Amino acid sequence: MDGAQFSVDINAEPRQVYAVLRDSERFPDFIPSVVSVKRLSEEGSRTVTEWTVKVQSLGIDTKWTSEETWDPENLTLSFRPAGEAVAQLHGLWSIAPTDSGSRLSLDAKYELKVPVLIKGMAQKAVQENLQALLNGIKARAESQ
Repeated sequence: MDGAQFSVDINAEPRQVYAVLRDSERFPDFIPSVVSVKRLSEEGSRTVTEWTVKVQSLGIDTKWTSEETWDPENLTLSFRPAGEAVAQLHGLWSIAPTDSGSRLSLDAKYELKVPVLIKGMAQKAVQENLQALLNGIKARAESQ
C-alpha cells in the first residue's frame, strides 16, 4: 500500500477548520476537482459518504464510497473504504493549533487497482487530488 503525508498551515482557528472539513458536501463549491460529495448515512460519529472526483491528468472522473469516523473533541477524522473502487483510500485528517491559527494534516494510505503501465500517473493523480483538498479547505477556512 502506498502512502502520502500532507500538511498546511491555515490562518483560522482549529474549530473553524474542522467545521469546513466536516461540511464535505460543500467541497464541490470551492474545490474544482471535487464533482460531488453525497452523505449516504450518518449514525453518531460515523458517516458513509459517496465521492466523485475529477482526475485531471487521466481525463476521468472516479467514484468511491468512504466510511468516516469524526472526533470533534480531538479534531480528527479517520476514513476507510466502504466498498470497491479503483483507489482504496485509508487515512487520518487532524487539526492542531499553531501560533498563527491551525495546521491541517492528512496521513493517507492508498491501494490503486490500475494497470502497471499507468500506476505512476495514477499515484501522482491521487497525491495531486489530496493536496487540492488541503488547499481548498485552507482557502475556505481563511475566507470565513
